[in-house]
Amino acid sequence: GTTIHLSSNASIIFKDQVQSNGLDDSNINFVKSDKDPWGVIALIGKETEGSIFEFTNFSGGSGGNYDGYEFTGMFSIYSSKNINLSNLSFSDNAQYDDLIHILYSSGIKLSDSYIYDGRADLIDIDISEMEIVNCIFKNSGNDAIDAMTSNVKITDTYISEVGDKGLSAGESSVVSVFNLTFDNTQIAIQSKDGTHVSVSDSKFFNNKLQLDAYQKNWRYGDGGKIEVDNS
Repeated sequence: GTTIHLSSNASIIFKDQVQSNGLDDSNINFVKSDKDPWGVIALIGKETEGSIFEFTNFSGGSGGNYDGYEFTGMFSIYSSKNINLSNLSFSDNAQYDDLIHILYSSGIKLSDSYIYDGRADLIDIDISEMEIVNCIFKNSGNDAIDAMTSNVKITDTYISEVGDKGLSAGESSVVSVFNLTFDNTQIAIQSKDGTHVSVSDSKFFNNKLQLDAYQKNWRYGDGGKIEVDNS
């Protein structure tokens, strides 16, 4: 039931384990205190391993710089592992690209959450390992899910009203998709540069282009691959 009001450019940087334990009928909220966006909420380093955020909402942030780090995500996890994110909402970021940014991390799980109204990408996953389960991604200026050099598993998730790609995967990523719905995107799935995307039991509605696999960067020596089954 706690609400944290953050003023313009204010950030909270965690360097140790965090437990944000809201309840279904009494969420924790991180919100802006006035019209200007706050900065970033970030977890940095191995000491944050095992952190938990549940029934917590984040809105009205942006990104920023701290101690040599440049954060492009309103909520960021850098160089950590085994973080459990469940029953969360993320929305309404400004200035910077991502609502959520995961970098150099593993064992990150996002479940039963609503990620929406993003300035550009809703979630950016770079050089990381992550699982996304039973989430809704809606209304992004750019991509809903963007993976680079990452291993990502996505199940039981709905993606809609996307300005560019529902799922963009590149730079030797491995992505598995099960029971997803892609609705009203420019490109539902794009795979490039040595990336393999496997899709099963999924639905594609109202997308200008369903699948796009190609080579963008010659350094990876191969284009993208997409395998689709029972969809």
